[in-house]
Amino acid sequence: MIPKFLAEITEACESVVLNPLPANLFRRQIAPNETVVGTLNEGLTRLFAVREDMGKKVEATTRDLAVSCAARMFDEDDPEETPEHQKEHDEAARLAQKFQIVNQLFWQSLREEFSEATGGSIGVRVGGQVVTIKEEVMSPLLDLLLRGR
Repeated sequence: MIPKFLAEITEACESVVLNPLPANLFRRQIAPNETVVGTLNEGLTRLFAVREDMGKKVEATTRDLAVSCAARMFDEDDPEETPEHQKEHDEAARLAQKFQIVNQLFWQSLREEFSEATGGSIGVRVGGQVVTIKEEVMSPLLDLLLRGR
């Protein structure tokens, strides 16, 4: 029997609808300093979609929690932390931890799948295209002018 969290990830990946792909799943365009090395396979596309969905949930939960905390700060009748508030904090922390794990799982899986792209930065762009990113190196004169070094 696999652990509950791993089963949740697997189930979430299996439930992703691939045809058509979710709107705006891949938002970033390919930049001039990027080279396409391939395209995400079905499994990586599913994991990327789960990662994106979890990221949006973390953002929304964090935003809601910040609003709740700010409102409580100005509530003269109940400025203290309650068990309900602590439960909200704990749930937000668990969700963020789960996202970090899924995020790391995606990027490690991507690097394993595209082993020829190791050593530098790698990214995912429009259409699920996998790119390597060439870091732009400044000339010593430009570096001196911009950074004063």
